[in-house]
Amino acid sequence: MSVFSAFSSDDTENVVEPGSFKENFDVNEMVRDAVAKLPRKLKEPLILRDFEGMSYQEISDATGCEIGTIKSRIFRARESLKKMLQPWREELL
Repeated sequence: MSVFSAFSSDDTENVVEPGSFKENFDVNEMVRDAVAKLPRKLKEPLILRDFEGMSYQEISDATGCEIGTIKSRIFRARESLKKMLQPWREELL
């Protein structure tokens, strides 16, 4: 599942404000900024999976967490990113 594959419009908590970025935005910068705002326990497995391409097992071995925990944290990280990036949904898709 991609970070941008689904957006929830019902919860705007922790949404990144559009005015906080340059008018001529850079999608990569927006995503990096949003990922940086995630708690470490969500950010680390997300980066290892989606940016580094590691398997759930590899992430589990590297972090010492159970695979189910890794999957849950990645899901929660993606959901948080969807909410934070909601104001730019059209530009990102």
